[in-house]
Amino acid sequence: MNKSNFETKLNLIKKFSILSLLSLIIFFSLELFAKKDTGFIEWRAISAANGYRVEIKSDNKVIIETNVTENIYYVDLPKGKYEFRIGVLNFFKKPVVWSYWNPLRVIVSREPLLEGEGIDVSLGDKALLSGENFLENTKINLVNEGKIIPVESLILNDKRITFPTEKLKLGTYDVILENPNNKKTIRKKYVVIYEPSQKPASRKPPEKVIKRNDIEISSESIEKADITVDESVAGKTTVNIGPKSKEKLDITLENKSKEKVTVDINNRAEGKVNFNVENKSRELIALNVNNQSKESIAIGIVDKSKGKVDVIVNEKSKSKVDINNVVANIDKFDVTIENKAKERFDINIGKEPEKFIQPKRTPDKTITKNGVTISSDSIYRADINVEENSFGKTSVNIGPNTKEDLEINLENRSKENVTVDINNRSEGKITFNVENKSSENLALNINNASKEKFSLGINEKSKGKVDVKVDEKSKSKVDINNVNTNIETFDVTIENQTRNNFDIHIGKKEIPPPVFKTSQEKFPKDYYKFTLKEYQNFVNNLSRSCVSNLDVPDILIDKCHPKHVSLNLGDQDRKILYNFIKLESGNYISRISSYKFYIENCNPSLNFVIELLDFRIKNITQDENENFYAKKTITNFNTCKNKDEQ
Repeated sequence: MNKSNFETKLNLIKKFSILSLLSLIIFFSLELFAKKDTGFIEWRAISAANGYRVEIKSDNKVIIETNVTENIYYVDLPKGKYEFRIGVLNFFKKPVVWSYWNPLRVIVSREPLLEGEGIDVSLGDKALLSGENFLENTKINLVNEGKIIPVESLILNDKRITFPTEKLKLGTYDVILENPNNKKTIRKKYVVIYEPSQKPASRKPPEKVIKRNDIEISSESIEKADITVDESVAGKTTVNIGPKSKEKLDITLENKSKEKVTVDINNRAEGKVNFNVENKSRELIALNVNNQSKESIAIGIVDKSKGKVDVIVNEKSKSKVDINNVVANIDKFDVTIENKAKERFDINIGKEPEKFIQPKRTPDKTITKNGVTISSDSIYRADINVEENSFGKTSVNIGPNTKEDLEINLENRSKENVTVDINNRSEGKITFNVENKSSENLALNINNASKEKFSLGINEKSKGKVDVKVDEKSKSKVDINNVNTNIETFDVTIENQTRNNFDIHIGKKEIPPPVFKTSQEKFPKDYYKFTLKEYQNFVNNLSRSCVSNLDVPDILIDKCHPKHVSLNLGDQDRKILYNFIKLESGNYISRISSYKFYIENCNPSLNFVIELLDFRIKNITQDENENFYAKKTITNFNTCKNKDEQ
């Protein structure tokens, strides 16, 4: 035999040996799990190999083809059935021999789940556990009195598993189910083994607390949570959960509504809160999370949710909100809230904030003319006048004195059709609410000439029809909504009982600037004793003929220019007036400057300033700095007043 034929046969023998070796080593179905939740294929190393080629196919189509240097390949594929083969590479990285195609089954290891509160089993019978994600290599351990007891189990399918009980003692057991990669579920006191002649009492269901408005709240440990339901606002239900201690609270929300639902979660709990949500509806549930607690709140979205769950976290709360997917059944809980309603509802976790009740106030009557009545709750914020410049038509002009937002309510009681032209030129935002108490039609023509948006609210309790027509150029700046709340507090109310049309002009009228003449007006004697209302009336009645960027009365102006003014602050009376205007402005820096002026100039004591600041401290939310200056101003005035009396 020549040398060439001998080497050829030797190579064939090597290839056959390698092929046989590969076939023997890797002929199995892949059901192994690596640390990174992927399975792996492993074979005995071939000393003559310069690497290996791995091919994996699905439905007779190769989906993975890669070279590896070691005799192991990690598989990261979806659950399913595949085939694979291994090739041995030569010096030129070409496969010289292949294994046979072998079956490959990828199994995904998930946390095993258990249904229900637990099971009771007679000693000697087989225990049947129901749940999800059971595998052929799922391990079951029982725990009794601190001792771990492994049991031999039989997997019926991925939802049912059994184990014998004849070798167990009577008593209550914790159950530990474990899948590969440390996917573990522990259920305390889940299995009770009892004497066949003595069946234990049925397990106590969670205590039902409240069922109202299709929202059902149940509690397993009522001593940990103080639960109330508030339905004071129409179309909205608020669930308040006030933990009685700093213990951790587990809360589950189950949504079954057939419509979209928004849930506001305002957490003020002192302890940690786990908030799990399962959306059993196919509609969207939106969660707005505002965590005002020092502790973090964990939001768990159950993977089995049918519908979408959107979570929007308040910007200030982002560092204190953890959002996770939850795959386990939610069995252990403190409070469960089940929503079947179509309306939105709030959830306040923790101590409920003190509610500020706005006192009902009687508005100042301002003008009654030609069946049109205008009243104002805070006249200092609006300059109102009525004109009869054309026959059969009345114009109401509302000019805000500041850039603050203004709320205006229109109430129509006319016995005939009425048309209202709304020409908005205000500098601040306007909310305009309309209630048509007449059975006749009310037509609104809106032209928003302001830079700000104009919000129009149509009260749903209106008897008659309300037609709205928006000027083409204004459509992007006009929001129209339905309003179902009672209107109790307001800035300006206009009531029309006439049969004629009338216009409403919101904002400054576009009139040509008049020729400015230095004001000859005088300050009232002893005005420092005026009440706030008296001094505001004095300020509002001062003439304002100078059209400029600075809206101040003529009494403070030395020279008037088209875009600026020269002020006359040559005496204390004018300085007091100028700082009062700044005190009522929407500019924070101007107000702080005004406080400092009054602190340094507290003699004479100004009653109207004290009254204004006292109202703000009690009724308006201010930052800590402004609150300090307001209180300091009042203190200094009172000190000066005491010195005056001495």
